[in-house]
Amino acid sequence: MRIKLLLLLSVMVILSACSANESDAKVENEAGKHTEIKEPDEKEKQEPVEEKISFTNSSGNINAGGDYLMLDDWIYFSYILSDGHLFKMKTDGTEAVQLTDYPVSNLQIAGSFIYYIKVDNSSGYPLHESLHKMRLDGTGEKVIINQPIGNLYASGDDLLFIMDGSVYKWNTADEEQTKLPYAALSMSVSDTRIVYYDHDGYHLGNTEGTEDRFLFLENYGEYILDGEDLFYTIFEGDSGLFHYSLPNDTQANLISKKIDYFNVDRNNIYYSSAEAEVDRTIYELDRMSLEENNLHTAVSEIHVFDELLIGAYSRQGVGAIVLVSRETKEAVEMVPVK
Repeated sequence: MRIKLLLLLSVMVILSACSANESDAKVENEAGKHTEIKEPDEKEKQEPVEEKISFTNSSGNINAGGDYLMLDDWIYFSYILSDGHLFKMKTDGTEAVQLTDYPVSNLQIAGSFIYYIKVDNSSGYPLHESLHKMRLDGTGEKVIINQPIGNLYASGDDLLFIMDGSVYKWNTADEEQTKLPYAALSMSVSDTRIVYYDHDGYHLGNTEGTEDRFLFLENYGEYILDGEDLFYTIFEGDSGLFHYSLPNDTQANLISKKIDYFNVDRNNIYYSSAEAEVDRTIYELDRMSLEENNLHTAVSEIHVFDELLIGAYSRQGVGAIVLVSRETKEAVEMVPVK
C-alpha cells in the first residue's frame, strides 16, 4: 500500500511538472507572438515619388523660336500648319495629340512640366502674351506670368527671361522669382552664362547676378551663346557670321556669305544663305576643319538636337515637318497623324 501511494505521488509530481512546462512554453510562445516585429517589404518602404524630368532647349533653338523639343521618342512642337498650336507626337509622326488651342513658342521642359510662351500670331508676327506651364500629358495648364516676356531660356531649375527691360529668373522648384541686376533688350543663355545686349553693346553676366562685364560694341543682329563662344550677325546678316571667344576676348569672321538664319551646336554651324526663297538650302559647317556640306533641304528654321535637325516649311497652305539625320544627312518629311 505504501509503495502504491509513493508511486501515485511520483506520477502526480511528474504530471504537475509537465503541466507547468507546457504552461510556461505557452506563455513564452504567446509572448513571442506579441514581441515579433514584421519587417516591411521594399514596396512598403518606398513612397511614390513624382518623376522629375528636365530637358533644356539650347539658346540656339530658342533663338530659332523654340518651336520643337525632343524627349525620348516624343516631339513637342508648335505646329506650323495649325497656327502654331502646341502638339506632341512620336518621332515617326504617329500618335499626334493637340495640347493647346492657341499658338505657343519657346518650349522648355523642367520638373515633369512643359513651359512655354503663349503668343498672338494675328498680326503676322508672334507677339508674346504670357508664360504658361502644363504637365507633359497636356493636363494641369497654369498661367505663371500674365504679361509679355522675352525669349524663355533655362539653366538647371531656373527659367530666365526679360520682362519690362530687366532680366529675371523663375525657379521651377519653389516658384520664386528673382530680378537680376541686368537691364537688357535681349539675351542668350548657355549653362550659367548670360550674354545680354543693351544700347552700349554686348555684356557678360551669369544666372546668379554676380558678374557684369562689358564685351564689345557692335550693331545689333542675331546672336547665340554656346558655352564660351558667342556667334553673331550684324543687322540683317549681310556681312556674314562672326565669332567672339569669351576667354580670349577675340573676334573672327567665320562665314562671309549673307546669313538668313543660323544655329550652333559646339563645333557645328547650320545656316541658310538664300538670297531668294527658291534658292533656300541649309548648310553644315565644321568650324574646326572648315568642311562644309549642303544638306539639300529647305526649312524656315533650324532646331538642333543630338541626332536630328528639325524644321518645317509651309507654302500656300502646303507644308510638313522635316527631320534631318545629323549622321547620314538624310531628310524625312512628315505630317502628324493621330
